[in-house]
Amino acid sequence: MCARELPQACQSAESEGGGARSPLKVAQIENLRQAFRQVPDPRAATSRRHPLPAKLGLIALGLLRGVYNDNYSSPWE
Repeated sequence: MCARELPQACQSAESEGGGARSPLKVAQIENLRQAFRQVPDPRAATSRRHPLPAKLGLIALGLLRGVYNDNYSSPWE
């Protein structure tokens, strides 16, 4: 995240409008974020490395992109 410039494979996305767009509108994403903040976290305090709303948000984004298992390998890995 500290690169001075984008990798060559990513530079075309800057001028071409980026990749696939989310099917959700900004207001819908904000509503989803607010809903995730209201979910009680069942984890013990010692095992809360990342906030639950952030984890739920990442899971939701993955599902919106069609990722349905945790063995998904991203194209930039």
